[in-house]
Amino acid sequence: MKLYKNLVLSFSYSKESQCYVSCTDLCAVKKLVSEDQWKVNLKGLFYIYQAMNPNIKSIRSGMVLVIECLGFSPSKAGGVNHFKRVGDELLNCYPAKHQAMKHYHSGIFSNVAVAIVKPFLPKELRDAIEVGCLYDGRLDSLFLVPDAETAQRRNYFRIMDTLKLRYDNERQFSVLWPALDAPQTQS
Repeated sequence: MKLYKNLVLSFSYSKESQCYVSCTDLCAVKKLVSEDQWKVNLKGLFYIYQAMNPNIKSIRSGMVLVIECLGFSPSKAGGVNHFKRVGDELLNCYPAKHQAMKHYHSGIFSNVAVAIVKPFLPKELRDAIEVGCLYDGRLDSLFLVPDAETAQRRNYFRIMDTLKLRYDNERQFSVLWPALDAPQTQS
């Protein structure tokens, strides 16, 4: 969230879908020029995925990703290689169930990219992807209220609360945590 201002427009739990929903704005994605920026980028995405799966119920239900594409320029983000690297280094190795992945105001780049990649994706993910979704105006007008700074602070605390829930659940239900929590003895 620090690397990409206003990337996460909204992060919330949907009682209706019984899953976590993340709304992102692709216009916030910019070209990363150093390995340090890449590490920050991948860590941030990893923690958002962790936050979207804090318990067994949410893992089984899957997640919903809502993506605003209006005004997005692939060249500004570093081209196709940016998204390929994110896929290779994070998404392809992080098993996740998606209820839906809705691309709003997707332009020709998003539509063509999805058409090229879709046949290589698992069936469940192919079925979840939708392009060409519409809303009257950009999605940031819906979520960045009353202003962008307040909305980002709200999203940050929601993500942190959900990460705490996840790690508390891991501690409570993991067979590894008791060993990690045990006092260290010197031999």
